[in-house]
Amino acid sequence: MPRRPSPLPPVPTGLDRRLRDATVFSTLAARRAGVSRGRLAASDLESAGRGLWRVRDRPAQLLDRLRALQDLHPDAAFSHETAAAVLGLWLPRRRPADGPVHLAVPSSRSMRLERSGLVLHRLVPTTPTTVHEGIRVVDPVWTFVDLAAGLSGVDDAAVIGDSLVRTAPTARRRADLPPGVVGWDRVRAGVAARSGARGVRLARAALEVMRSGSDSAQETRTRLRLVQAGLPEPEVNPAVRLDTGQTLRVDLVWRTWKVAVEYDGPQHFTDPRQIRDDAARERSLRAEGWEVVRVRSEDLADGRWDLVVWQIREILRQRGAPV
Repeated sequence: MPRRPSPLPPVPTGLDRRLRDATVFSTLAARRAGVSRGRLAASDLESAGRGLWRVRDRPAQLLDRLRALQDLHPDAAFSHETAAAVLGLWLPRRRPADGPVHLAVPSSRSMRLERSGLVLHRLVPTTPTTVHEGIRVVDPVWTFVDLAAGLSGVDDAAVIGDSLVRTAPTARRRADLPPGVVGWDRVRAGVAARSGARGVRLARAALEVMRSGSDSAQETRTRLRLVQAGLPEPEVNPAVRLDTGQTLRVDLVWRTWKVAVEYDGPQHFTDPRQIRDDAARERSLRAEGWEVVRVRSEDLADGRWDLVVWQIREILRQRGAPV
């Protein structure tokens, strides 16, 4: 019976060289940890490309993969969709788990890095970068403009933009916001600094329709489409104080007419606690005369969206809104 390989020690990966139980790591990190060549050849490891190793039977984590690549290219920075994933920014389209990695290398370096799944870009000296979890990424607002260059419409850019200016109602939740959330001042200044760059026009247009407070990309899309349909613009996740003294956060609100729209993502149908909370919040609102309309992802499809808009418009009209 073959011997089981000895346990791997934590390896120092990323720019911070922090010891991590990594699912993907570089030969360089393994050497720093004292892992022998023979141990790298053991049956529980496999090659993940030149100078990289992957632990078999464990799902490869994106941040581990990026830290391993960072070990090999310490002067480079991850950009575009890869930077957005690290920074916690929303993308208009879901990024495949095994999608390409975007790496920006200094202009002094050769662009000939032959590695499968790697998309190369130029990292000019003026490009602002930040380090998160041992990974160097292009600045969030710079990334916003870079991504806008590949988009076709303002709505897609606004999805990314809303994730840059997210807010949270409590100090605890603010501490949980991802590192890409930078606020309005930095977004405006960063977009202004990219004058002449590809994507900056669309980024500027997105600034006009971006709003703080959104909790998801689909919530942003719902708000934008309601306004485009000619409805009054709703408040985004405001605090609604009831006569009972209870304060609730509601996705989209027309406070004057006591009408609310709640966007229900997948967790609203699978998480028992979320289901209970949703039901209790809706009961509390309806008890004080609020009308609540729930929207799902399938409701945003062309065939169903017109019916959703008609329903909301009728409710607002009956309550005196100028629609």
